[in-house]
Amino acid sequence: MTEGDDNDHQALAQKYMGEIKEVLMTAQENPDTVSREEDLIKQQEIYSKLSTYYDHSAQEIFGYKGHILTGQHAVRLYPNNKDIKILDFSAGTGLVGEELTKHGFQNIYGIDINKESLATAQKKDCYKGLYLM
Repeated sequence: MTEGDDNDHQALAQKYMGEIKEVLMTAQENPDTVSREEDLIKQQEIYSKLSTYYDHSAQEIFGYKGHILTGQHAVRLYPNNKDIKILDFSAGTGLVGEELTKHGFQNIYGIDINKESLATAQKKDCYKGLYLM
């Protein structure tokens, strides 16, 4: 990725994250006037746009480390049982599944409500199954 690409991704990521925040804040501030279904549809449209470069944006631009912490926690909980079945609820683009695989876990299943994010996760080849909710 070139510096120009990184700047483009950063600008788009900030735009889409801002849109998500706006939807969430509007729903929080005006719960009686905002349709929850409408909010969900808006969120999913934004996540669909963001899915192709979410991993880079979340980690490099916004400093996301949740997937790393999840992997470390799983190793502490199950140091001798890498065959346990794990459900990655809200799997998104598969950052957690990818991290768990690095730690030797193999029976990972993911579920999410965004098909574009799941398509990105599928490419990582770290899930036994991915399911659209």
